[in-house]
Amino acid sequence: MISGNKESSADIELVRSFIEGDAESFALLYERYKRPLYSYLNRLVPGQHQLADDIFQQTWIEAVRQ
Repeated sequence: MISGNKESSADIELVRSFIEGDAESFALLYERYKRPLYSYLNRLVPGQHQLADDIFQQTWIEAVRQ
């Protein structure tokens, strides 16, 4: 398992690579964070799966735009 600091550094590098045009970097970030984000959103809006889906999608759209 990667320690918190190493994982954060790896994430920063993935974001930098994505900004430079490497789509695979985004795919790696998405794979790393999709489950924890989706789980968090379902706890945030319990029983409202469509709303959680919408927020999930909007979050990733905004991440790409930034």
